[in-house]
Amino acid sequence: MRFNPWRNILSKVERMGVIDDEDEQVRLQKSVLVVTALWIGRAALIWGLIYYLYGEYLAGSVPISYSILTLLSFLLLKASKNFRFFSFTQNRNPYMLETSLPGIFVAGDVRHGSIKRVASAVGEGSMAVMFVHQYLNTV
Repeated sequence: MRFNPWRNILSKVERMGVIDDEDEQVRLQKSVLVVTALWIGRAALIWGLIYYLYGEYLAGSVPISYSILTLLSFLLLKASKNFRFFSFTQNRNPYMLETSLPGIFVAGDVRHGSIKRVASAVGEGSMAVMFVHQYLNTV
């Protein structure tokens, strides 16, 4: 049988958040989330590098930042075995006005579908502050 280093690495990664006394269903769910986050993080890194190659540095910084945050989540999971935090950063729907990066909120002209009015930007800003407080209460 041939030695395959990728299989060895993948088996270690998929067991990162797993605790031995958990039932099989929970271990499988954790493994699927960890492996999915690994592949999405790698895809985001490639996506960001393509933007960089075309000179779109600002656009490329978003997926690269996501990749870095995913890597930090992996390192924290490996060090602490705190799967709850890892799951929160990887497996939740974003709050209204939240970007694809957890905890980053936008309002006014920078968000998609803006109507470019001062009053709506002020209202969205106050909503964003409320969602930031909600987000901080869950971390």
